[in-house]
Amino acid sequence: MTYKYAVGDGAPTTNMPPTQKPSFGSNTLVTVDIVVLVVYFLLVLAVGFLVGASLFASNIGSGHFIGLAGSGAAAGIGAIAYEWNVIVQRSLAAKTLTHAKGGSLLAAYLKVLPFFAIMLPGMISRILYTGTD
Repeated sequence: MTYKYAVGDGAPTTNMPPTQKPSFGSNTLVTVDIVVLVVYFLLVLAVGFLVGASLFASNIGSGHFIGLAGSGAAAGIGAIAYEWNVIVQRSLAAKTLTHAKGGSLLAAYLKVLPFFAIMLPGMISRILYTGTD
């Protein structure tokens, strides 16, 4: 391998032939890809069939699902799931372990803050002014 200087810009060049660009994937599906997709589709279809059959056998209708959704909304499941998601995201998206711990502590603080800011003063005033109407 010998280096030569190109005329004009002064950058060294080489007489080695250029290498091909690596291919990180192709645009066509091979047989293995198609088999994996078909097996995945059949597994999802089978699981869905089993869930549907078990629901039919246990006589659970759409009214039950609507009732369960209403009960979950009344119990605050959505808010709890959102807050849990915030804690998990702050932990997993952190750059370092220190950031993960700090983010989790911040999320826990923000979770407890409404109790102290809203509910606790109301509870104190109810205890202090019980007999007044």
